Amino acid sequence: MKKETYQTIGKLFPILVGISVVLGIILDNTIIPLIVVGIGVPLIIWSKKNVKEVIEDERDELIGGKAMRNAVILFALIATVIGLILYTQGGEVKMAVSHTLLGSVSFILVSYIGFFAYLERKM
Repeated sequence: MKKETYQTIGKLFPILVGISVVLGIILDNTIIPLIVVGIGVPLIIWSKKNVKEVIEDERDELIGGKAMRNAVILFALIATVIGLILYTQGGEVKMAVSHTLLGSVSFILVSYIGFFAYLERKM
């Protein structure tokens, strides 16, 4: 398989997932997006393994790691500030959104710490 084919599959998959989510909402059916993701993820993994060319090198991985770390930090800061503001304002809906934001920040940071510790030992 060529690199261009893999990149095309990688670009089409999010579009198909988006369409399936919209279809699932319109038809009130959660099975449709699950089927699309269930078929698409193995397809992407399979296509990545069958590419004969170099997909990414060490520099791409380093840039991707830094970008992900910065995205996690930015999300954590913004979501924490917004979550705390909503928490202090009170109200049932604001409290629910606040708990969701603060819970997701906690989960992401704990996951990041866990994966970092695991990968640090592995390497």
